[in-house]
Amino acid sequence: MVCKSARTYSQRNASGVEHFHEQVVGVLWVPPARARITMASSACPTPLLLLLLLLPLAAAAASLPPLPLSTASRWVVGADGRRVKLACANWASHLEPVAAEGLSRRGLGDIAARVAAMGFNCVRLTWPTYLATNATLANLPLRWSLERLGMRESAAGVRVNNPGLLDLPLIDVFQEVVSALARNNIMVILDNQMTTPGWCCSTTDGNGFFGDKYFDPEEWLNGLKTMATMFRKTKNVVGVSLRNELRGPYENVSLWYRYMKEGAEAVHTANPDVLVILSGLEFDNTLNFVVPNQVHLSFTGKLVFEQHWYGFSDGGNWESQNQNDVCGMVVGFIKNKGLFLLQQGWPLFFSEFGFDMSGTHTGDNRYLTCFLSVAAEMDLDWAIWALQGSYYIREGTLAYDESYGLLSWDWCTARNPSFIKRINSLQSPFQGPGLPNSQEPYNVIFHPLYGLCVVVKSSEALELGPCDESNAWNYTSTHELVLQHTGQCLQAKSVGENAQLGTDCSKSSSKWQLISNSGMHISTELTKNGTRVCLDATPDGIITTNPCKCLTGDPNCNPESQWFKIILSSRHTGTSILQLPSDGPWSPTSSREIVVFRPWRSREASPFPMPKQPRRRSTRYKSTSPLLLLGGSHCRPGGVDMRLVVVWLAAVAVLGLANHGRPAAAAATTTLSTASRWIVDEGGNRVKLACVNWPSHLEPMLAEGLGKQPVGGIAKDVVAMGFNCVRLTWATFMVTNASYSSLTVAQSFQRLNLTESLAAIRVNNPSLAVVSSLGENGVMVILDNHVSKPGWCCGNNDGNGFFGDAYFDPDVWVDGLTKMATMFAAVPSVVAMSLRNELRGPRQNSADWYKYMQRGAEAVHAANPRVVVILSGLSFDNDLAFLNSRQVNVSFAGKVAFEVHWYGFSDGQAWRTGNANQVCARVAASVSRRALYLLDQGWPVFLSEFGVDNRGGNVNDNRYYGCVAAVAADLDLDWALWTLQGSYYLREGVLGLDEVYGVLDWAWCKPRNDTALTRLHALQRPFRGPGLAEAAPYTVMFHPTTGRCVVRRSSSVVQTTLELGSCGEAEAWAYTASQQRLSPRDSPLLCLRAEGAGRPARLGLSCGDELARWSLTSDSKLHLAVNASSSSSSSETSNGGMLCLDVGDDGRSLVTNPCRCLSADNSCDPESQWFKLVTSTRSVAATNTMLAQLPPKLRSWKIRSL
Repeated sequence: MVCKSARTYSQRNASGVEHFHEQVVGVLWVPPARARITMASSACPTPLLLLLLLLPLAAAAASLPPLPLSTASRWVVGADGRRVKLACANWASHLEPVAAEGLSRRGLGDIAARVAAMGFNCVRLTWPTYLATNATLANLPLRWSLERLGMRESAAGVRVNNPGLLDLPLIDVFQEVVSALARNNIMVILDNQMTTPGWCCSTTDGNGFFGDKYFDPEEWLNGLKTMATMFRKTKNVVGVSLRNELRGPYENVSLWYRYMKEGAEAVHTANPDVLVILSGLEFDNTLNFVVPNQVHLSFTGKLVFEQHWYGFSDGGNWESQNQNDVCGMVVGFIKNKGLFLLQQGWPLFFSEFGFDMSGTHTGDNRYLTCFLSVAAEMDLDWAIWALQGSYYIREGTLAYDESYGLLSWDWCTARNPSFIKRINSLQSPFQGPGLPNSQEPYNVIFHPLYGLCVVVKSSEALELGPCDESNAWNYTSTHELVLQHTGQCLQAKSVGENAQLGTDCSKSSSKWQLISNSGMHISTELTKNGTRVCLDATPDGIITTNPCKCLTGDPNCNPESQWFKIILSSRHTGTSILQLPSDGPWSPTSSREIVVFRPWRSREASPFPMPKQPRRRSTRYKSTSPLLLLGGSHCRPGGVDMRLVVVWLAAVAVLGLANHGRPAAAAATTTLSTASRWIVDEGGNRVKLACVNWPSHLEPMLAEGLGKQPVGGIAKDVVAMGFNCVRLTWATFMVTNASYSSLTVAQSFQRLNLTESLAAIRVNNPSLAVVSSLGENGVMVILDNHVSKPGWCCGNNDGNGFFGDAYFDPDVWVDGLTKMATMFAAVPSVVAMSLRNELRGPRQNSADWYKYMQRGAEAVHAANPRVVVILSGLSFDNDLAFLNSRQVNVSFAGKVAFEVHWYGFSDGQAWRTGNANQVCARVAASVSRRALYLLDQGWPVFLSEFGVDNRGGNVNDNRYYGCVAAVAADLDLDWALWTLQGSYYLREGVLGLDEVYGVLDWAWCKPRNDTALTRLHALQRPFRGPGLAEAAPYTVMFHPTTGRCVVRRSSSVVQTTLELGSCGEAEAWAYTASQQRLSPRDSPLLCLRAEGAGRPARLGLSCGDELARWSLTSDSKLHLAVNASSSSSSSETSNGGMLCLDVGDDGRSLVTNPCRCLSADNSCDPESQWFKLVTSTRSVAATNTMLAQLPPKLRSWKIRSL
């Protein structure tokens, strides 16, 4: 490849940065005056972030409530006095980099939009005191903050995802995060988490309590004042949490009162609008000391308390005790330690709760259901730990996976989609002052396992549904559950039968009591026999009654299907206070990532679905063994400690397995050979190679992206995008040079200082192993020898270009080919080997080409006679013309194919500066003379590299693509797109380089450009070839720019519409150059006609005039035109009265317009008028034929053309 990405990057500053000492001193860099923060500063304006490139999500965020917030008794209310429920997510920004986590993985605006789309209205944004009190730290650019910690790769990620943030001072970055949240109408609570940047919390970290090593009260007060002042005019900053989790041997009540009062007064003086939030003692688990002595402040209506509750910190043994007993006991503790404040009229904010979102931790799952029942019953304000799916660095571990994170490790998807739906009911308030359309208080029956409420469908059908659709119940003093305004009450009928409504509320089966220590079993006695039963929810969400289970004793019994909480509500029934977006990739109802609304009807039996590939579990406070210690050499056994070649075997094996069970999407992995110009299987049937390139030849010598996603997930993405094949590149030295071939993955990455990528590989691909058996319908693999010495390809003078170059010893090369062919001889998914990529340079000559390429071909065939051998040409694989006079001479037959490359930049900027029709004609003819002529001579030609800048703004590439796609369709070429990877570990000295030609985005999360991918689909299926004689040859009208074909939509025989659609539904046409007539093959009486400029093209019976004679016009022969000069439309046309087939403004309809860009004009874009008449023999969809619409008797009539 020659310079596949036109994007340029600024190089890293060569000067180093000294590491911080405890007080962050000794840094040499001096920020510009605008960015500095000084101890005397009273306010820091938030600069506009002009360079932040964001693609907002489809769903719009809910608006901010009337601000500022205040308190009214136990409630947080808006400026209008109405309840504002805090439904928050914690976003860490207090660790060593002192930047919000995730900025190296996703755009800031994208992260903020995801928070809103998941239904959260608030972020608890953490910060360390030093960010506000230490000017050197505050003014350190984000780039330098990351690089001083050795995280150059994270800095590279910020450069790609948030280029406008990279060189901003840390304090400005913090402000930009707040501003991005404001743009998405998200409130912010500033939480002072620590003094020194780092992970929180332990009793001995020096940050725990006033007077600790790093916890100077005066400095803390100064920090609070600075932050409160800085955000005084920032509307969405609604609260300041004074300090996270006070703890340690110094903690005591008297100092708590002294300093927390001082902190509260300081914040309020600096910013009287914000809520002042006070945490308790013992890691914020207790506030019971305020019972006899409340906090007395000079202001009112702004004080909120906070409490934390985790399964590992609440004193309950969730895994070894009965679940009802533990829940009841723990709730009692929580009430005594903090919940009592609500009854005393004080707001209480549960500012941290969370669980392991992998769904595999039994204790966490049980704790969570108990917590949600309390959160619903008390209608708590809360903040879940945590938003972040991973950390830059945590406790010495790079790329640490946060299993408590709402987002996945790569920040691409929801880690546990069903939890997003489960928490939805708790994101809206059930009660409180001034709820819109509020009613008199009533009861709701809440099911905490699913986050749903009991909804009445009929008197005999009750089921779980959205709490916004819940009915209003009254739970009476005599224990009836009465449906308001109906006179009907809930009744049990029999064991295992549906609960129902009835009018006789006096019988025993209508009396419902709360039993068990959890208080969540709703129980009654059956009238007939006195059997005690409990409400239960079936796997389908139907409300039934069954024998009460797990009431006490048994620790292994799971009672959660029978857990219901009768809660109080005053919101309007049938109305959602928080309207969540109904679509978009981050909405709770998105079918792409989020499970269907009723979890029991999804493929996941549990409301805690397992991730596709389980990753290492973390805990909030207890760190597991690190995967990679910063600066250390600790290794965990697994894939990274395997030799690179072994990992290669595993990767190829996974590709073979990727399409198991999906035969329609890919050809079976079988032995391929050649039949004339075609690639065929063992039965002689055409196998079209529709491949994507996946590099593994750069310095790390590992397939790109394994630090971004699991290899199995990448392979599945390949299949999902419609590719049946991967051209997997490799470097000769990986198997021939001991200094390379002996390397493990870990050693390869460590020698390049790619420690963060290595850590990421350990998270995503911890235990690669050789897969012994392959799926029958897998992804085919072509092994492409790209270079000798690992590195980027290609340059004329890189020493890898031609036989005899510095790194290109022919004997070593043949040895490498032999070893690779032998290694994969027993791997059926490896169907071909490409001998060498892009031969080039001053040494290239055809004589040596014949000598060595024939030798290489023989070596591969001898070692692995099963694979097809692919030979590349000269001049960067642009030239195979020399074969016209002399073909290769090898000892075997039916196994040789040739390859050619074709890029827009191969012809410089000709596509941008020249007339597109003329350039297409000239370049296509040149490629044909140089390579594609071999097809006519009976040799397969594989277009093994082509591609475009998938950002869509490259005019040169955009015009080129329509031409190459037309040729690829016309000749029905086998091909391999450059390229799969969205980014590289390291390319040409640039870390994390963004590959704009990649079909995946930088993070490997999703397609970079769905439109560009969609237009490939038509080329992924063969139009013709051996074994595809499903129909007599016919013509398809292919539109190369969109990758669609002309289809016919008909409401009747006489009412037809022509438009662009899937080529799988393409109309079968007959075209004869002599008559210049386009007719549906099954309806020769009809023909395609132009009706005038700007009007739809139609089928008609009048086929003898000029408006039905279609010629291939322009140098490219891609314009289908009629001569309208003699018609009434002639005055509306230019170009001599020529009308060309065109695509309407809707991007779908077929119209005719004056032909444009036929010659000369280089600024004109003709691509909407480009159509290629392609020959096909694949079956025609029956629904598209005119005969299919005729009455049965008429179908047998023989129709003759006039």
